[in-house]
Amino acid sequence: MSQAVPAGQPGLSGLRRPELAGLRDPLHAEWTKLRTVAGPAWLLAGTIAATVAVGAAATAAARCPSGTACPVDTTKLSLTGVQFGQAIVAVLAVLAISGEYSTGMIRITLAAMPRRSAVLAAKAVLIAALVLAAGAIAVAGSVLAGRILLPGHGFTAAHGFPLESLAYGPTLRAAAGSVLYLVLIALLSLGIATVVRDTAVATGVVLGLLYLSPVILPAVTNPVAPARAVRADECRADHPAHHRPAQPADQPVGRPRRARRLGCGRAAGRRPGAAVARRVNSGPGSDSGPGSNSGPGSDSRPGGGVPPVRARPPWPVRRLFPLLATVGLIVIGMAGVIWGPRFYGKTAWALPDDLWGTLLAAQRLLHLNLAALYTAPTQLISLPGTAVICVPVVALIDAAGLPLRTPAAIGPDPAAWLLAGPYQVAISAVALFAADAIAERLRVGRPRRLLLAAVGATALWSVTIRWGHPEDAVATGLLLYAILALSDGRTSRAAWLAGAAVAVQPLVLLAFPVLLTVVGPRRWPGFLTRSAAPSVLLLAVAASANWTATIHAVTSQPNSPLIDHPTPWIYLAPHLADGQVAAGPARILALAAACGCGLLAAGRSRRPILLPDLLWWTAVALALRSAFEPVMVAYYLWPPLAVALIAASRSWPRLLSAGIAATVLTFFSQIHWHNPWTWWTPMITVLGLTLFFAYEPRAASATSSRSCPDAGITVPFPFPDARRRG
Repeated sequence: MSQAVPAGQPGLSGLRRPELAGLRDPLHAEWTKLRTVAGPAWLLAGTIAATVAVGAAATAAARCPSGTACPVDTTKLSLTGVQFGQAIVAVLAVLAISGEYSTGMIRITLAAMPRRSAVLAAKAVLIAALVLAAGAIAVAGSVLAGRILLPGHGFTAAHGFPLESLAYGPTLRAAAGSVLYLVLIALLSLGIATVVRDTAVATGVVLGLLYLSPVILPAVTNPVAPARAVRADECRADHPAHHRPAQPADQPVGRPRRARRLGCGRAAGRRPGAAVARRVNSGPGSDSGPGSNSGPGSDSRPGGGVPPVRARPPWPVRRLFPLLATVGLIVIGMAGVIWGPRFYGKTAWALPDDLWGTLLAAQRLLHLNLAALYTAPTQLISLPGTAVICVPVVALIDAAGLPLRTPAAIGPDPAAWLLAGPYQVAISAVALFAADAIAERLRVGRPRRLLLAAVGATALWSVTIRWGHPEDAVATGLLLYAILALSDGRTSRAAWLAGAAVAVQPLVLLAFPVLLTVVGPRRWPGFLTRSAAPSVLLLAVAASANWTATIHAVTSQPNSPLIDHPTPWIYLAPHLADGQVAAGPARILALAAACGCGLLAAGRSRRPILLPDLLWWTAVALALRSAFEPVMVAYYLWPPLAVALIAASRSWPRLLSAGIAATVLTFFSQIHWHNPWTWWTPMITVLGLTLFFAYEPRAASATSSRSCPDAGITVPFPFPDARRRG
């Protein structure tokens, strides 16, 4: 305790209570919080491990052959892991303050220490000190790894590269600056979390600042990055493998049709305890309270207390946001392809090379040349539905008399792109319209639906304009419409839609184990039969024309690690001719993991599965492709992002966080790194963060569904006094 001040010495009190003494108690309290929780220690250890591991991986991937000039900054190369360690530091700093706001502990903290400035200063001092210590260890470890690995890869004194050492002035300055940089990132994250007071939003904002701006700004202002992208596209066009397709008992989702005509409660005559689902009316402006029977087909009899159902707006009004997003993507995308290269001294259009192989396959299909469907130069390895969706635009191109060949043969500015470009974006936009329809069903507000359409169109740019794979978007859109049909209890329609999606892109097979958890075992035979019919029919027709080429392409799934991103699974993939590997075994492994995902979804959902749960588990299942793929392309990451954004759209914090993460991933994935670890690891990490941000706890989901009529999802209402509507 402070001593009493003698009378006659008024100035002594200021000397006996300096400002530093005012921080002693807050520092002790904050240190107690940090050291008694396991999270900070693990995050600090993760910062050290990630920084050193990524730096060592980047160093091990670098080579300097003898007799060649190697313009490499070895110190910068050794410190590559700082770019990944900063994300963990940001999470640590955000949790230091936002965790107290989320649990309500901040009230106790401020009640014990009312001076907010002292509390924040104590948190800042401790976080800065911990990050300073961890950063110093991580940077020193990275420099040590570079000192050990670089000489064995040609970076020796004979080539003009001094040995990595902290005693060397430039290396010491870079190391000290990296440690200081991590400390500043921690303080920035702490400040943002203090203002935002939400873990997910603060983390998304910080990661957006760290990873989005360094990718977007150089692409706009620096002429080097676009030129590299064009050169990469030219290499893909010349390569023979340039074309790759983007390769419980009670359930409210998938209920019988009779249950759709129920109000709140159970159908008359059902046995007690059977959970029966109710769909909250999704019409705009409808009043669907807990005791309301409003909705399509509801009875508005006088005296019944049921308000009349408003007429639904026209389709263009209800789907205004995806319409605007589609038009914007077409205009901006076409302008970027045609005039974008001029900003960095190029005249050739930046065309998506993979699209032309699909168009050639569609042309052969249009001319009934089925025997050549799976032969060069189409390089088609997906099911024939990939070519079927492009037949209309190929017919227009043929009718216009425009040549259709590969970009290398057709010239720098093929006029066929003026038809093919808008067409592929238009058919790919089915995913945007399906997402908006589901968001409307979930009673998502119009501002959030606008943001969902904008972020969805931004992510769709990678699939369409950048890489030219509309089959991924069309298949994902059909899958989303199948989920929407399941939420209406239309199992047959859902099966046909899912089957059409498989025929276009077999990727959606990963979602089937999750869909089967809500279909019900008794409906599995019919559901699977309808789903398999389109693919079996198309594949049988193609195989009858050329059995060898069709079966080889569909079963081996060849992919080239020379022009795309190899992943750690490349070491286990079977190797084929011309340096290619077979992706088929890895995709079978992903399908097996998806079956486990479906079992996990069914096991965790002892209650009937809600529509947001179904969307989130579907996104997780689709993400398994990227987790097990031996060779990846940037657009492989899009399908789980598209579904996860819908699951996140029910709240602003989750939608903003998931949207920022998805945008960062869309642009950051365009970087060309060929080391099996350096590209795949951060992409899977950001994809996992997006799924984390999109996840809604089941308790919160069920509570909001029962208490808020605007939740708009399918949910069981086992009221004992249920009545059948007239």
